[in-house]
Amino acid sequence: MSDTFAKHWSQGRMLGSLSTWSRIARTLPRGNRPVVRSKRARRAPVKAPVVFASAANQAWCWDITLLPGPYVGQHFHAYSVMDLYSRKIVGFAVHDSEQDVLARDVFLEAITTAGGVIPDVVHSDSGSAMRSNLLTGFLTGLGVRMSFNRPRVSNDNAFKESEFRTMKYRPGAPAVFTDLEHAREFVTAHVNWYNREHYHRGIGYFTPDEVYSGAWKRSHQAREKTLRSYAKTHPSRFRGGVPVVVRQPGWAGINTPCPELARH
Repeated sequence: MSDTFAKHWSQGRMLGSLSTWSRIARTLPRGNRPVVRSKRARRAPVKAPVVFASAANQAWCWDITLLPGPYVGQHFHAYSVMDLYSRKIVGFAVHDSEQDVLARDVFLEAITTAGGVIPDVVHSDSGSAMRSNLLTGFLTGLGVRMSFNRPRVSNDNAFKESEFRTMKYRPGAPAVFTDLEHAREFVTAHVNWYNREHYHRGIGYFTPDEVYSGAWKRSHQAREKTLRSYAKTHPSRFRGGVPVVVRQPGWAGINTPCPELARH
């Protein structure tokens, strides 16, 4: 719903506020609800990783998720690397196994696609591929600092988990993938949609591509113009004044509540 609202807004069509859209949406049937996981038992505290980014390509986070195959116990492995600041997926691949060499190749391609730009930090969970000597040696050799989740704390990589959740519970997402090519086609289509068409709430309802490239500023100006025009046409709806159009936050962080704390 928020995607449609933001898209129409950027295109100069405002039919009502986001809260109005939300109120109407709550009256409609909803499917594809994600599974609510039960809470895990509390563990001894471990120092949380802290990652901060105030621009694209400063920090990347990545993970591997399983896509169910046609047979019991069969899965395809979707590798995905995300730019933390913009939420853009900068590298991905789908294979029938999890291997350190495949993970290394995903990063090599992502760096090449980014024009040789190397992130300051790469964050992930503590899986075998993530901590492998091959991958860590490759990245640290480029001057990258490695950051890892605490044991059994998936929220330390919440941005990547959220993107995988979006992928798996989108309308039309297959419950089972017939073969590797099917899985690759689906993930490729998802990445294209996520980067170019998904108006992400966490980055001001702009697309990851817009934030990554800086084009969000043009969209922000267009929204301000549309909102002023809408307020002029419907003054009774803005008795408290025209609200400020939300901007891209300007930073993103893992276990970082605010930019000031991230620098200490």
